[in-house]
Parts: sequence; structure tokens; C-alpha cells
Amino acid sequence: MEVPKFNSIRTFLSIGVITLLMCGAYTVFAKETPTSQTTEQVKLSTWFDVDALKKDAIKKADTYPKTAFTERDDIYTLLAYAVVLKNWQNNKDAETSRGYNIGSVLIDETKSEVVFWARNAVNFTKNYTQHGEVRLMTCYLAESDSKGLKNFTLYTTLEPCAMCSGMMYLTSLPRTVYGQKDLSYEDRRGYGDAIERLQLNSKLLPNGFEPYPRSNYIQSDGSNIYHRYWLDSLYKAWIDLSSENTSITTFLTTDLAKAVFEDALQLLFSYEIKHPENAKIIKQARNYYENEVSDEYDVLCLKLKAQTN
Repeated sequence: MEVPKFNSIRTFLSIGVITLLMCGAYTVFAKETPTSQTTEQVKLSTWFDVDALKKDAIKKADTYPKTAFTERDDIYTLLAYAVVLKNWQNNKDAETSRGYNIGSVLIDETKSEVVFWARNAVNFTKNYTQHGEVRLMTCYLAESDSKGLKNFTLYTTLEPCAMCSGMMYLTSLPRTVYGQKDLSYEDRRGYGDAIERLQLNSKLLPNGFEPYPRSNYIQSDGSNIYHRYWLDSLYKAWIDLSSENTSITTFLTTDLAKAVFEDALQLLFSYEIKHPENAKIIKQARNYYENEVSDEYDVLCLKLKAQTN
């Protein structure tokens, strides 16, 4: 009679283990498979730790030395993020929208001052060439005494495309700094490395080309502010969850992206400089944001035109 008793205990234990496994599997499944009714933020936080990605980004940024030069890059990149946030677009394809959440600021290096700002306005102007960088350069040159941008630096929130890079080359703009890489990732082909492609020497390949003339005079640098790395990692995670649209401009309408831009604005006004020579720069950047950057948008360069007439 003891053998059946042993079997019943073993059966009881087996059923218990199976039940526990089923409950655990259900819990994991429920956690890792959000319902369609969950918000974007809840859905994504279920799959990965947004705050952990931020901490990793800060750690990565901290591996680079913080010189007076890179500190300047931090300040102006934060200002570029803030320019975009001041006129944030929740739907890049809406007829009433301005365009994409991409913007830029232009620095006159002879004065160490911000002289102009612009945002992408492809919908507002009904013109697909009206990227933030193109608007920035075109508007400034149209109403200033400058024929080129030899002594300027452009800070933009997203790595420039081929069109914008071509204009940077033609205006002799020596340096561009971007706040997010236009990544190629898995099946998505990014629009980044446009300046590097102008500089590429493919002469050794069949039917190859030499680098574009004078392209070695222009430089494209990624900012080392942690928001850049944070955006890059969030975008990769977002692509992994997006079954259809993996456009970077769509990502830049999400609450995830907006949170990074909000964090950047907060840091712009709480940033503690380590190099005294940048005290004037951060003060001017903050004043410029508060007094010059509009939360609305004009058709083309109207404010600068009014100042020069």
C-alpha cells in the first residue's frame, strides 16, 4: 500500500510544480506582452528600463574629458534641443503641423554668440527642402552681410542629411555638431554620415570617385552630451517594438523623445559650468532662448528681416 501512497505524493507534487510554472509563465507573458490599450510609455517601460538607458548614457558621456571646448558644445546642443521643444509637434504628418521635431542654432565664432535659430518646417511651408539646417543657413545669409559661413558653427538636434550637408559645404561652414545620430539599424537605412560620404575616396573601386573637392574642410561631430546617447538607445529600443513605421522623424514625435528634450531644457538652466570662460556663453544661450526663440513660426526669416530694415 506504500507504493500507491508514494505515487500520490509524487503526483501531487508534480501538479503543484506545473501549476507554479504555468502561473509564472502567465506572469511573464502578461508583463512582456502589453495590451493595445496601454500607453506608449507604459508599453515601452514594460520591455526595457528607460531610466537605466539614461544612466548608461550619462556614464558614456562621462568617459569623455570635459574641456572648455566640449562644455561649449554641451551648452549649444542643449539650446538646440530647447529650440525644438518650444514648438513641439505631436504629429509630423498633420496638415496643421509645422514639420519635424528637428532644429538648429548658429554660432558666430568671432563673437562667441548665438545669432540665429530655425526649426524644420516642411509642412508649414509646403516645401520638403525646408529642413531646420537649410532654413537656418538660408535665412541668415539672406538678411545678413555674410556671403558664407566660414567663421560659424551649426548645432543641430539630428545629424544632417545630404541636402543640408551640401549646403554646409557650399557655404564653407567648417563645423557641425549634432545631438542625435541618424542611425542605420537592422532593416532601416539611416540618412547619416552625409558629410563623411562627401569625403569618401572610392577611386580604387571600379568606376569610383575621388572625394568631393574641398570636402575635407568641413567637419561633422556628434555631441558628447548624454542626451545624444540617450536618444540613440531609445530609438533602437523603439525600432525593436515598432512592427511597421521605424522612421526617425516619427520617433521624434513620441513621449519618449519629448522626455529627453524636456530633460535637456531643464539642464540648460541648471548646468554648472566647470570652465569660467564659458560663463558668458551659458548666460547668453539662456537669454537667447527666453527672449529670441519663439514658440510660433513665421513663413520665412521675417524677424531678422525686420531687424535689418
